[in-house]
Amino acid sequence: MSRKRRNEAPPITLFSFQDILTSLTGILILIALLLAIDVLSRRGSSSPSSDETARPGPSPEELRARKAVLEQALRTLPEPSAGSPAAVLARDSIPAGELPRRIQEETQRASALEVELRQTEDAARRTEETIETAGRVSQAASSQRAVRQARLSELEGEAARLGRGQVIHFLPGERGGARPILVECSRSGFRVCFSGAGGETKEITEEDAVTIQAPIRRLLAWIQGRDRAAEYLVLFVKPSAAAYFGDLLQQLRPSEWTLGYEALEEEKSVVLAPIRKD
Repeated sequence: MSRKRRNEAPPITLFSFQDILTSLTGILILIALLLAIDVLSRRGSSSPSSDETARPGPSPEELRARKAVLEQALRTLPEPSAGSPAAVLARDSIPAGELPRRIQEETQRASALEVELRQTEDAARRTEETIETAGRVSQAASSQRAVRQARLSELEGEAARLGRGQVIHFLPGERGGARPILVECSRSGFRVCFSGAGGETKEITEEDAVTIQAPIRRLLAWIQGRDRAAEYLVLFVKPSAAAYFGDLLQQLRPSEWTLGYEALEEEKSVVLAPIRKD
């Protein structure tokens, strides 16, 4: 008889599938154990201690007693004075509905004040610039005034030097060849002008003298040394010399000098003109 041929293919095994199922089951069991341990630990930490659980809360009688004490303390508090912070807050309290409007008004007022402040600063700066400009103009005007005053003084000095209206030239007349002696009488003394090389002058003054008697004595002493026959006196009297002129005439008359006198303005002077020879 012929034998039945044996199947030579490898047999099918389920070992790998069983291994996977076993591993998955072990992992699930491990995760379940970890979750159970975590839940138990959290429950133990959140549960109150035995002391807290055993401590009782305040009774209703205690709460009512505390309420009565607080109400009594509140009634015994003094009323706030008019100037106290509590009274000010109570008086100036703003309703909640008006608060945005008040904030907007205060903001607008602050903006207006800021604009006004800037305008005031600009006006003050312009005023300072105007004052500074006026000061420069005033300084320039003062400088020009000083220059004009100096020029005027210079011109007045030049006019006085040239004799424009301030100096009188005395032209002697024919008196038999006699020469004049011009005596200018003022408050401080005498100015004598007599003929010589171009007209000589002599000052007989004494600024610190209390009276005019000292210059008068010096004038009389000087005249005594002159020649009465060849010269004659002409007195020019200024207003400041009117007080002593009479006394001077009384002292000159006994000396037998030929003399004459004429009034002279205070600011003018007399000089001797050269003698013309025809």
